[in-house]
Amino acid sequence: MTSRFGFVWRTAATGICFAAFGVGGIILRLVVFPVLDLVVPQRERRVRLARSCIHHAFRLFVALMRWLQVLTYEVRGADRLRREGLLIVANHPTLIDTVFLISLVRRADCIVKATLAHNAFTQGPVRAAGYVCNDSGADMLHDCIASVRAGNNLIIFPEGTRTARSGDMTMHRGAANVAVRGLIDVTPVRIRVQPM
Repeated sequence: MTSRFGFVWRTAATGICFAAFGVGGIILRLVVFPVLDLVVPQRERRVRLARSCIHHAFRLFVALMRWLQVLTYEVRGADRLRREGLLIVANHPTLIDTVFLISLVRRADCIVKATLAHNAFTQGPVRAAGYVCNDSGADMLHDCIASVRAGNNLIIFPEGTRTARSGDMTMHRGAANVAVRGLIDVTPVRIRVQPM
């Protein structure tokens, strides 16, 4: 009986979290970022504030998931992510890896799929934060290097998609190109999930 209640609770709580994520994205898009556009004329400052809003929104979202007991988590070495100008390279086993990393990293920038810039729930935050879209071709490498040199912390998942359940990884060259051409040290992050 207890396990059945646990399953029902977890399913309901997961639904609440998905709804909260969607509503949060819409509030950022329709309320927060338009206000920033009106009161902060300098684009660079507006982007920095938008990224800060997203960082704090994701911290709240992670806290909500933990409070609803959808998940538990442990972070080791978080102090290493509190510096500036990092190239953070991570594996990508779950849908919410980006959410967790941005909740831990200030001034986070990341490479996002172009489809997220057109999704009703995510386009507001993606555009306001000036994240690097993966459809920008040759400019993407330049944008990534410039972002890190400007003191932002660039998050890259070198697989370009989620890690296979087997743990096997197929890497793309993007993160390595940013590191080598930009002469930037890599800050590796390993994400483990149980159960997988």
